[in-house]
Amino acid sequence: MFYSAAAGLACSPVLLFLEPRLPGWSFSIELAVCLLEIVGFSVVFLGTSRYGHGRWLSSRALVIGGECSYSIYLLHPFLIRLAMLGKSEDPGALELMLRLGLFVAIATAVAWVTYALIEAPSRSWLRKAFRTRPPREVLHPKSG
Repeated sequence: MFYSAAAGLACSPVLLFLEPRLPGWSFSIELAVCLLEIVGFSVVFLGTSRYGHGRWLSSRALVIGGECSYSIYLLHPFLIRLAMLGKSEDPGALELMLRLGLFVAIATAVAWVTYALIEAPSRSWLRKAFRTRPPREVLHPKSG
């Protein structure tokens, strides 16, 4: 089940890029991707924590991804529209995979830049303005 969920998560962006080819299925594709993400991430996170393989969840790449995930969430609809401008409506499999890889790289880079230049400084300014501190668990994570 774990590997099926991981494979489903890896394939869900491909469904979104197939959406322009199947305009009548647009709502169904978006609903399927949302449900796949909810179920897939739940299975992956539960599977890794239950069987002691959760160490990779604290890897540097995933922590950075978590930090800039809100920026990715906010920016990806606009970046998808830009990625689709001037492109053929019926791409081949290779073109589709190249476009998807380029989109993920650009979306991640833009999200990291907006996190570093906007989100983190804003969070710091708000903490200073309201005289609050980050939660203790963030500063000194419990080892275990």
